[in-house]
Parts: sequence; C-alpha cells; structure tokens
Amino acid sequence: DADADDELAASVGRLAQLVASTPTTEEERRAGTLLQMGPDTFFLSTTCKDVQELAPYLEQIEQEVDVLELRADLLERPHDEKFVLQQVALLRSLSSLPILFTVRSKSQVGTFPDDPKAIAELGLVGLKAGVEWLDVEACWAPGDLRRDARDLWEACEGKDADAEAAGDACEVEAEDATRLEAARLESWADASDAAEAELSLADGAGGGGPLMALAATARARYPWTRLLGSTHVVGRWVPRGRAAELFGRCALGGLADGAKVVLSAYSEAESLDVVAAREAASLGIPAVGICLGEAGRLSRVLNRPFTPVCTDAFPAAAPGQISARTIMEARRALFLPKRKFWLLGNPISKSPSPDMHNAAFGRIGLPWEYGLFETESAEHFASEALAAPDFGGCSVTIPHKQSVQPYLDSVSPAAQAIGAVNTIVVSHAEAPDSAVASASAAPAAGVGPSKRLLSGDNTDWLGMLRPLQRALASRPAAQKAAQKAAGGCALVVGAGGTARAAAYTCAVGLGLDVVVVNSRTPAKARELAQDLSQALESLATPGSASGSRAVVTWAPDLDEASIARAFASAR
Repeated sequence: DADADDELAASVGRLAQLVASTPTTEEERRAGTLLQMGPDTFFLSTTCKDVQELAPYLEQIEQEVDVLELRADLLERPHDEKFVLQQVALLRSLSSLPILFTVRSKSQVGTFPDDPKAIAELGLVGLKAGVEWLDVEACWAPGDLRRDARDLWEACEGKDADAEAAGDACEVEAEDATRLEAARLESWADASDAAEAELSLADGAGGGGPLMALAATARARYPWTRLLGSTHVVGRWVPRGRAAELFGRCALGGLADGAKVVLSAYSEAESLDVVAAREAASLGIPAVGICLGEAGRLSRVLNRPFTPVCTDAFPAAAPGQISARTIMEARRALFLPKRKFWLLGNPISKSPSPDMHNAAFGRIGLPWEYGLFETESAEHFASEALAAPDFGGCSVTIPHKQSVQPYLDSVSPAAQAIGAVNTIVVSHAEAPDSAVASASAAPAAGVGPSKRLLSGDNTDWLGMLRPLQRALASRPAAQKAAQKAAGGCALVVGAGGTARAAAYTCAVGLGLDVVVVNSRTPAKARELAQDLSQALESLATPGSASGSRAVVTWAPDLDEASIARAFASAR
C-alpha cells in the first residue's frame, strides 16, 4: 500500500545517505566527526524498554538535540539480536537523527552484565545495524593498554613541580601516552583483517580484549560508524591527574573518534577539575567531560561538545542533567559573544544565505547574525566589517574573491593556488602574556589578551573532492588496479574559477595529472595550466597516479587528437 511504499522509499533514502556520508580519508572522517560532535552539540539518551515509547516526544526532541543515544542495555530484550535490530530499525523510521548505540554495563552505571565478551557481541549487533556512533567502554582495556597513571597523576597534581610546570608535564605525558597506545594498536587501526578481528570477539585475541577487538572491527569493516570511547567513575572523588588518565584510556589506543569521561562532583570546583583534566589529556579528538549531580551542572555548561541533555518532554537520564536550552542560555550569559557574519559580493540582494544561516543559528541557540554586505569596494568592507570587534566570519563571492585578500592575515595554499578566497575564518592566537587560547572559539571576555587573525580559504575544491573520493573508492577492485598500473589523468573543461578549483582538486586532492581544455579561449586554458603548475611546485603535493608529481597541461580544443596529445605529454 501507499504507506508501505513510503516507508520503503524512506528506508532506501536513509541507506543512501549513510553510504554517501561514509568517510574515505582520515581528514574526511575528522571533519564529519566535528559536524556531529563539535562545539554546542547535544545528544539525548533513550531510557525506555521499547523505542515506540519515544514516538510522542520525538518532534520536540529533534528540535533540541543532534544525536539520539539508544541504550541497548535498557531495552526489554537486550540479549535478543532480532529484537535489538528491530528497535534500531524502528528508531530509524521515527527519526532522521544519527544514532549512538550504547551498551552500558553495571559497573559503568548501566544494567548490562559485566561481561566484556557479551558487551562486544551486542555492540557488533549495533554495527551491523548501521548506526552512526558506537559507545565502547574503555574500562575493559587490559593492563598493557593503560597509561602509567602514577606519573601522570604526580605531574597533574604538581607533587614534583609548581602548578604551571605540572600542567605542562601532564600535557606532554598525555601526548606521549596517546602516541604509545596508537603504536601498540597500529596493526589494528591501519591493516587489520576485519574477519579475524570479528572472530576475536570470542576470546579477545589481538592484544586488546573483546572491546578493543570490537573497536578495531568497526574501523576496518564499518567505516560509517564512529567510535566514542567512554568511562564512568561515580560515587567518589577522582583527582585531576586520575581524570586525565581516564581521558587517555578513552582514546582507545588511537581508534576512537571521540572520548567521554563521566565523574561525580560534590562541589562546583570539581566541575572545573574535569575541564582541566580534559585539557591536560590533549587527545586531539573531541572529548566530553561532565560530572553527575547538582554540583556537576557547571561541567555540563562548560563542556562544549556532545553534551548529554534532557528535554521538557523526556525525563533526565542522569542526576544533574539539564536541557540544551538551559545550557545555551547559560553559555550565552557566561562566554558566548555576539557575532556578525556576512556574505560579501555584488550583486547579492537575492541570496538565500541569510535565511539559511540565521535559521541554523536560531536552531542551535547561538547569539549570531548573518547578513549581506553588498559593495563594489573591498576596502569599504574591510573598514566597516572586518575591523568590527564582533566580526565572526564571511562568505565571499564575485567580484571580491581576489580583492579581499590584501586585508587578510593569511591565505591558505589552496586559495593561493586556485586564485580565489571564498571563506574568511576568524581565529585567536594566544598573546605572549596570556595563558588562555582556544582553537574552537574566541576567548571569553576577561580571560586574557589574544590576537585576532583573519584567514582566507577556498572550500570549493573540498566540495568537489569528497564526492569524487567516494565515487572512486566504490569502483571494482580490478578497475582500481588497472588505473594504478596505467596511471590516472583528469580532463577539466573550462578555465574559469570553478575550473581552477576542479583542476586543483584533481591534481592535489586526487594526485591525478590534469588536462585543461577551453575551446572558446584556448589562451585561458594555457594560463590556468601554467598558473597551477607554478603553484604546485611550491606545495608538498602528493604524487600522481603514475608515481610522480601531478602534471597540469592544456589542450587547444575538445577533439580526440588534441586531448590524446595532451594526455601523452602529461604522462
């Protein structure tokens, strides 16, 4: 019937979306992770025996959170694989939000038996269901994967040095430990045999126990699923150094995309301790650090990524949990400054960009505004907008992709090579006498001096690169092998700004030799090839498919003979 057809179409659409969002490179994986686990993101934990109980509340829930956590251990029949798969499918049919699949054991304030093998087997069910996120409990990692907690503890607690030196030692130790763990599991992360890793769930083979084998299997065989390493230590006070060590373990030896540490707080000061421990761990991945209880509410406000929340329609899943709306109100009051963003260009009066961005800002609860700056003069924009203290960033279109560059502190290699800036990003560098610097947001008022930096970038080529990478990765193995043996070459038709971005994408992003053709004005094709060739000489570009630096050349016309000669000269 019609309803069944609609549900089938929706299911196919969700499958296509999952496949399309599968990362093909580590850079793309990190970028996708930040979209779902970046600053001011939230998730809600489902604490029900049957997902159907959520149905009346999902419309409101979807307005407030970014991810739904399916607590598999709380389901009515968590040991029934078919039932669990049905629950995932039901949640998919009810909501388009990404799913975080969690099996929380009793020792980690859950209800599932403390059996690592059984936990891993149920986690594997989540992987097979195609969930976007999988929670992996780090507490089950064996001894040889744990850090030397004593050294880290002493460094963080300052037993052997003053407070400043202790903080530096803690950060260095944390970074070293993360690299050590990554090296120990390098074979798992980079070249593990997926089938062998999956079988190792039975006996914990592979050096990391069932949960580490599950994480390795996820990375090797289920690339669309991201991993959240987690640990809970509640009911007692945890010193800052011990907390930093817990963050390190949640990195899962380099396999995790994000980390989460949950502690108990008995005072507001202890909420600040978990924030300091997270910074000291310096994992290089998004990290969640929160404390349970009323005194722990401050930690939820200060924790920017992936904060667990409740809603008015659905009860709190943990003591001290508050809504995303309440958290964003507190952040706006404490440290989120108002920002003004612009689209710079002329003519742009009919652009839908302000409606799109302002709707997104309002949905998230950010005190930001996006507007149009229509002018023929880049100098006018620089004096009126760039110089304003509330300037937050800018999209750039014609005719200012070149003219705005002299007013910036830096221009990315991509924008230099393509010859166009389409995005201006604001960052803050730490001033020499400041102890506070942030890579994700401007410093809060009063925390110390910093220097504002304006950077120009070009994102057009990334928008081309990622779908091309997915398309090339999906080809049959025989076709990939044939191209690798013969070398690869790309044909770019045109010589305007978009063609420049396309040529850069193929040469730098894909390592292909490039032939540029522009039949109407061959001289422009030659100019593009020459400009990009010179730019490539100054970049550490990857080798082409034929094994040497990518070559960019041109052909005078779009005919077979001209293109064949150009291909031959490129190779």
